[in-house]
Amino acid sequence: MDYDFSEYKADEYEIYQSQRESNKYIDYSYFHNKAFFRSYDNKDFRIVVDGYNEYHSMTSFFKEEAEKHPESYGARIFLSGLTDEDRKIDEEREKYNEQVKKTVSDKYDVEFEDTEETVALAVSNEPDTIIRPYTNIYSGSFINVNYGEGILDFIYADFKTPAKKLYDEAKDTEGFKNFLIQHSDVIEKAVKNSKVTMEAKKKEVKPKEIKIDSKIYDRNQIIVRDFLDYDYSFFLINEIAYASLYTAICPPRFKDTGLEASRLISGYSKYILRLQQEFRDLIEFCYDEDFYPEVLGQLLPVERFSAYKRIKELPTSLERTEIFQTGRARIGENNPPYSYDIQTFLSKLNDKPITDEHVELADKFNIDAKDLAAIISFPIGISIHYRFSSLVEILELEFTKMLEKNIRFRKCKRCGKYFIMKGNYDTNYCDRIEPGTTRTCKDLAAQENYKKKNEGNEAIALYQKYYKRYAARVKVRQIKEPDFKKWKYEAIVKRDDCTDGIISVAEYKEWLESCFPNRKPKN
Repeated sequence: MDYDFSEYKADEYEIYQSQRESNKYIDYSYFHNKAFFRSYDNKDFRIVVDGYNEYHSMTSFFKEEAEKHPESYGARIFLSGLTDEDRKIDEEREKYNEQVKKTVSDKYDVEFEDTEETVALAVSNEPDTIIRPYTNIYSGSFINVNYGEGILDFIYADFKTPAKKLYDEAKDTEGFKNFLIQHSDVIEKAVKNSKVTMEAKKKEVKPKEIKIDSKIYDRNQIIVRDFLDYDYSFFLINEIAYASLYTAICPPRFKDTGLEASRLISGYSKYILRLQQEFRDLIEFCYDEDFYPEVLGQLLPVERFSAYKRIKELPTSLERTEIFQTGRARIGENNPPYSYDIQTFLSKLNDKPITDEHVELADKFNIDAKDLAAIISFPIGISIHYRFSSLVEILELEFTKMLEKNIRFRKCKRCGKYFIMKGNYDTNYCDRIEPGTTRTCKDLAAQENYKKKNEGNEAIALYQKYYKRYAARVKVRQIKEPDFKKWKYEAIVKRDDCTDGIISVAEYKEWLESCFPNRKPKN
């Protein structure tokens, strides 16, 4: 039976879900990343970023397309080779990538070494293949993240600035292209003998200018087309994506629907900003000590999380994709089946003679006895990781892991941003460096609190006045350094005595004045 959905109205939850999921225009789950969470005592995890979404990884697919279906879009791209203009663009992309890589290396614990080796190997194996700069510098990298670090990085990232810039540039480009179409006859004659051609090339958006046939021959062609769509998509929004770690490793793929670039950028930006606000609200409700303390103050973060979901009429359960895998055991603690100490590990590697039972078991499964011995000789352990593709998935995964381990946030009393509480160390200020300074909120707050505490303290004002006076005389050698150090200690003791009312301000001033009297000038 066919259903008539012409008058169907989605409820609030359906609308909420639809705003977080891929749609006919944008795929939010193109990458397939992995997150490895370590033992219970560890407060960090390791992300392995999908490395199969670059030109060098797509070589075999492009080659197969060229051999099987030379008329297809992917084959035409592969067979046409690189023009001089392409190479110039690639050089600019490589420079841009290096700048971004340097910036993110200062912010995050990223290992790029394997990706560089992968490209070198691809070039050596396929010297005649199109090897282009990385579309996404994180592809194939390893990233170590402290619990809460990725979420905080995301909620405080500035997405609006690059989004507006890229949206305006796209609108300008579309406007320019429409102008060319409307005045094509006049412009075609004028362009031949002018430099306008180069300006037009700068403005055009190449991937959408090529007419793409809709015929699909096999799964291989879909992989190539999806990759080319992704490559174009990341070119459009890379500045937005690189604004945070998670947006970069969970990039979108704009589907080839003919929709204008400006609308795609706008839709992607709204998706990110909605999620950013959602997790800001969630963190405030679950962690902020000043958020309705009489109601929520005595609850654990997980209890506040459950209350938040129920108030919002959302499910209190979240799905996570866990992968159970057996593989070569790690050498470390004697904690089988996850890891072995070095002695146990080596003992399991020792060659053992093939017995009659080996032969009997091998015959039962119709394999060679030597192959069976090789299979069972290497220590095997358990590896558990989580797979995530979309921005929503990694944010929810990290957040739920924080609830499991009772990791806590606190709002900095100075900058107003949340920070991760470390161990039992109780502080109201974060370690972020204040913009325009080289000092953290914690350092600046200590200085400001000291000044505030001692405002109007005449003893401190006197001490600072005489300290500057006598320090200047040390520089010109009128006072000896050892004598000055001894004076400084005594001056601080008397300053504190004055503050506590043990001696008067007049007595303290009289003592300061008498310590190093000015020498009388020689006649």
